[in-house]
Parts: sequence; C-alpha cells; structure tokens
Amino acid sequence: MTINSTKYRIPKNLYNNIDRPSVGLIVLNTDFTFERDFVRLYNEHQPEFDFYFNRIHFANPMTPDSLAAIEGDLTQVSNEILPG
Repeated sequence: MTINSTKYRIPKNLYNNIDRPSVGLIVLNTDFTFERDFVRLYNEHQPEFDFYFNRIHFANPMTPDSLAAIEGDLTQVSNEILPG
C-alpha cells in the first residue's frame, strides 16, 4: 500500500499578531492510537502551534456511506474543539 502525503507549512505572516496559533483536529472515535502517535510527533518536531482534539462518533467499517453519516455531526464537533 502506498500513502501519499503533502507537508504543509503555515506561513509566519498568518499569525504575526497571535502569541501562539491554535489548530483543531477532529478524530474518529474508532481511532485508538491517534493521540499517542500525534503527541510523539508533536514532541519530536516541536511545532509553534497549540493543538486541540475532539472526537466524533464513527461506525466501522470505513466506507463512503459511513463517512457521509458523520457529516451532520461535524459542525457541532468542530465548534467544541477550541477552548473559549
């Protein structure tokens, strides 16, 4: 299996007036290793961002239909990611 990925860099000028930008991520509730893996990567690379997570209910297996089923919950879950 091949996984293609793209490395993105957020330009510094996007957060000139922010002490430390925040990034929110939505994680499927069926993913049992995301936090562990992400914390390891975060500690290794020490990005200049704060990360926040929220989980969304998901029913395996992953299919186009099961992914489409979470669409109605995405707005609420994304609104609950960042504090304040």
